[in-house]
Amino acid sequence: MRSSADVVVVGGGVIGCSVGYYLAARGLRVTVLERGTVGGQASSAATGLLAPFKLLAKSDDSYLALQRASLALFPALVAEIEATTGMTVEYHETGTLRLAQEKQVAALRSWAALWSDAGVSMEVVQGDRLASLEPGLAPSYRVAVSIPGEPQVRAVSFMAAMAQAARLAGVTLLEGCQVIGVERSGARAVAVRTAHGDTLGCSHVVLAAGAWSGGASGWLGLEVPVRPLQGQSLLLPQAGPAPVRHTLFGEGIYIVPRADKTLVVGSTYDEVGFDCQVTPDGVARLKASARRLVPALSTVEVLQAGAGLRPRTPDSRPILGPAPLWENVTLATGHNGFGVLLSPLTGRIVADVVMTGQLADIARPFTIDRFHASITSAV
Repeated sequence: MRSSADVVVVGGGVIGCSVGYYLAARGLRVTVLERGTVGGQASSAATGLLAPFKLLAKSDDSYLALQRASLALFPALVAEIEATTGMTVEYHETGTLRLAQEKQVAALRSWAALWSDAGVSMEVVQGDRLASLEPGLAPSYRVAVSIPGEPQVRAVSFMAAMAQAARLAGVTLLEGCQVIGVERSGARAVAVRTAHGDTLGCSHVVLAAGAWSGGASGWLGLEVPVRPLQGQSLLLPQAGPAPVRHTLFGEGIYIVPRADKTLVVGSTYDEVGFDCQVTPDGVARLKASARRLVPALSTVEVLQAGAGLRPRTPDSRPILGPAPLWENVTLATGHNGFGVLLSPLTGRIVADVVMTGQLADIARPFTIDRFHASITSAV
């Protein structure tokens, strides 16, 4: 079967659906092709943390700037897609506590002051102040950086609402459609081919296939350096007289409180290919770390365990922008564990590239050229 669209988006996760949504808003006919089920991989397995800061991160870091710019889009986008779809994404400003060592206090105070001057509410909390914010925290933790405005969404709900908003905007979402090749005319892609033998003509192709994006290297004639990185997570009930109030970062994990009185504990980082199996070792590691942070969790049983595959690049930063050697192929992949957070801005950036051929300045540090410095133009 042969059909056509203005833009074909390869990948139906949160990035692909966001790209489709923003392109449809520009009046384009968009078809999203998903090899499995829409949102069935990393997007629905994600936690939904919208927390870009890392302790002592440099203020001029281009990746942090990208994340913060995308975070700023969330309140309006959430209101928009909830109103459009009638669905809720459970957006809450839970706030975060990043646990630190006492020897870091002076550096952390300077860092927090710098961001406070830039308009970000942030402070170093210690001792009794920390204990009052999070009474269930193990007493051995005496220092943290508090960022009260950092929010979260429920990733599976956000993914579902984003997909529905895209559909309502006119995007066609097709499941079970694995792209295996592209037809070209010179440096232009004119159609994609699927494993079912279907051909879909198009004026532009966007690669947003997450952990599977590396598989496009063959049909693009360009190495796309994305590989899967497995992450396991647990769902636990709140426990004890002092439930967790904030998202906690410490012991190499995070603990996220949900409105339904559960906690998400994540995540592992394992190089196991495309294996999405939960392992006893992964569960044990997460449980042990969670119990060191919040001793009351020693008495609870795991409600659920899951795993997903992050799309990781060699430098753990996304790949955004035009594909070298092509005039009308755009890359939007490799978001690692920040796909949900970066989805609004990625959608806007890709829509700009497709419509105008221009890549936003904020995205320029993230082109694939950094891995292929000698390849700069289409042929």
